[in-house]
Amino acid sequence: MSNNIPLIHKITDFYKLIYQNNKQINKRDRFSLGLKIENMCLESLELSITAAYLPKNEKSDHLKILRIKIEVLKQLVRLANESNIINGKNYLGLEGRLIEISKMNTDWLNWIAKESPK
Repeated sequence: MSNNIPLIHKITDFYKLIYQNNKQINKRDRFSLGLKIENMCLESLELSITAAYLPKNEKSDHLKILRIKIEVLKQLVRLANESNIINGKNYLGLEGRLIEISKMNTDWLNWIAKESPK
């Protein structure tokens, strides 16, 4: 499981940033798009923790779902920026972290594929 902990930490840190950002936005946006982003982030955290504790042959399905959730998160964060819910500086920081999370997830999937018997 030690290979997977960095991804869990990255998602946790991302959630903390989202949570702090949502405190600063108006109530309407916080309880619509802001809440959706928070929930999607928590679902991603749950998937990464679940995958970390599953046997190697069961991790792949969870990580594939996680990949989709990360892509949806990217789109939602982009939408929040385009809707002026978050500013450009915050957007760039969040997007950069999501790209890093996405790469880590892909690396994990590739490692599992490489290690799996053919």
